[in-house]
Amino acid sequence: MYIAAFRRWVDSFGGGGPFGPIDQHYVANMDPRLDKDTLLDRYSQHTQNCYQCQQGLAKVRTAKQAAAGVGWAACGLAIFTAAVAVASGGGSGLAAGAAAAAAGAGAAGGSLSVVQSALAAFSGGVLALGEAVAGGGGPEGQVLRALLWGALAALGGLSNRALAGFEAKFYKGDYPPPRNLDKS
Repeated sequence: MYIAAFRRWVDSFGGGGPFGPIDQHYVANMDPRLDKDTLLDRYSQHTQNCYQCQQGLAKVRTAKQAAAGVGWAACGLAIFTAAVAVASGGGSGLAAGAAAAAAGAGAAGGSLSVVQSALAAFSGGVLALGEAVAGGGGPEGQVLRALLWGALAALGGLSNRALAGFEAKFYKGDYPPPRNLDKS
């Protein structure tokens, strides 16, 4: 009864509405049909205009930059701690190779030996700084610290990658949306 009354009202006052004949003038003036990517562009259709999504996107970008910064800093500390471990005797083969190269450079004489002594003084200062930063415990402890810094660097990189995927959802989203997938 109500549906029939609604249809009569639409026919009388709404020109048939969506159930009536197609208005050819309207169809002729329509814009071309949008492709799927443009139609489902989440950023321009929603995120750009939504205050909460803009805040969420800013927080994800900040977290992504922080994760990248932590990853790079930990990577640098891992390399520095490993270098301190090698210089203090943890990597004797590498240290012996460096010493042999320095001896060869010193044998060449002249200004090369001046550069070599300056580098030795600088490396001594770096070694003292490395001992302060990397801590004592011998070369084995420093190698362990270098591995831990390396693990933290890897974790920062993985976090950055996961956050980049999450950031992409603000632009593209999931298609089809998970709620439309068959759960049975």
